[in-house]
Amino acid sequence: MVDILDYSSDVKINDGLAAGGGFEEGEVSGVVVEEVFTEGAGAGAHNRRGVPGEPGIGPGAFTPNMIDVWAYDVEKGDSRVFKVMRIHSVEATETPWAFEDKHEVKKPDVFRMIGSPVEKVVLQLNTSAKSLLLEEFPLAEKDIKREDGKWILRTVIHSLEGAGRFVIGLAADVKILEGEALRKYILDYQKKYIQKL
Repeated sequence: MVDILDYSSDVKINDGLAAGGGFEEGEVSGVVVEEVFTEGAGAGAHNRRGVPGEPGIGPGAFTPNMIDVWAYDVEKGDSRVFKVMRIHSVEATETPWAFEDKHEVKKPDVFRMIGSPVEKVVLQLNTSAKSLLLEEFPLAEKDIKREDGKWILRTVIHSLEGAGRFVIGLAADVKILEGEALRKYILDYQKKYIQKL
């Protein structure tokens, strides 16, 4: 049993990838995992287990900033993202890695949402919102610029939920300059949830 969050351990879970040395962004192929236990409603609440005798998931790559790991989920039959912070423990097996051809790795948007691009958005942020954006979502650094004394985020989002949560939480500090689908999502959210408060 290897505790994936125990960085002080010197247990090797892949060639050249030692927990004691810290994880590196990118490839983690070769690790085959029988079970991934994540924290949840109870013990094993989010346990992923594959066909008996087969691994539950086969990790393929870390996302930027080591927040998630892409893995092929045998039970679901597709590549999925698992949040590293939610992984309680990992069991590495002697089973050789067998899912290399089934891995699909997609880049997340700046709000760490994965999927097909939904729309291009342009947000105007005050200094406080810009600082919070970069603290919470460091991937946004490449897409934020100072224009005419204002902070402008120009990016493509893959889900309305990630950007929507950010804008809703900082509504007094953010203005949507472009992004009609995002604007509609927020107005619908407001009618459905916020008006009930």
